[in-house]
Amino acid sequence: MQVRVRNLGPSGDFIESNSLTFLVGTEPPTLTSVTGQPSPIIAGSVSAPFTVTVNGSGFTPATQIRVNFQGRPTTYVNQNQVIGTVLPADVASPGFVPITVENPNSVDSTPFQLPVLFPIPALTQISPSSLTAQVALNAQPVQITVSGSNFGQNATNLLDTATVLVNGTPVVTQYVSASQLTALIPANFIATPGVLQITVANPQPNLAASNVAALFIVNPVPIISSLEAGNVSWNPNTPPNSTFSQAVIITGANFSPNAVTWVNLPCDNLGFRKALSTVRNSSGQIVATIPIRCAGTYSIEVENPQPGGGLSAPAPLVVPNITSSAMAPQ
Repeated sequence: MQVRVRNLGPSGDFIESNSLTFLVGTEPPTLTSVTGQPSPIIAGSVSAPFTVTVNGSGFTPATQIRVNFQGRPTTYVNQNQVIGTVLPADVASPGFVPITVENPNSVDSTPFQLPVLFPIPALTQISPSSLTAQVALNAQPVQITVSGSNFGQNATNLLDTATVLVNGTPVVTQYVSASQLTALIPANFIATPGVLQITVANPQPNLAASNVAALFIVNPVPIISSLEAGNVSWNPNTPPNSTFSQAVIITGANFSPNAVTWVNLPCDNLGFRKALSTVRNSSGQIVATIPIRCAGTYSIEVENPQPGGGLSAPAPLVVPNITSSAMAPQ
């Protein structure tokens, strides 16, 4: 039926609107539930048609079940139930497939959304398999590549893709293909050594996340670039076995929060021993307190603990004897 609106003028002329078409037919049926479908339905895994039972009201022998708004073979049971067929092609892609019922000269019922799930992704490799702990305050995210299979991408929204999770938290992920993703690991996740759990989750609807792969975070090897101990010197007239403590500013890089300073004294054959104290100011500076027992060249190293870590190259600290002129009374 077409409906128009007409405005009449004073002389009997009129202006008529464009027309609107209304369908006059039977009341649409009501859909309350759909049962009988396989559970779960994994996209692409259904190889044969299956039937679903649609429950509701207002069904007639002419009622038709529609899948994704396409008519499907329908069997009328009674006014509250019909049975329809879903084809493998209907559930070949992940997403929500609308199932409706329609009477002749009517419109579709409210749809039931049939979930067709993304398959469970499989994670086979992370590259690199370990990262160096980002100990600097201004550390940047680090990119990894995740390889595997069944990494999903929503066909209607290409930005809705499989996501990499670190210890269960989603991180920025770039979809490359169904077998490869790249992800940015935030610096705060890799500030300290340990093991991160990496998984991949497909877009909704999905069944479950992937298996877990381990990403190892290891300490870097420390680097000493300079030592500063002021004008430290040794008085040769000091009584035997005397010692004084000296603060040494160690500048470099990759000093972990638990770094330890070691020192080798030129006065004995005991080798390296721990400094009296190590205070880390930043990833690039340590203040260590060492014992001074004689003049000579002291070797200083910084060690980061495992995993990874290790000793820096030794750096020399020269402690000269006080000159005779400096010791002379003024």
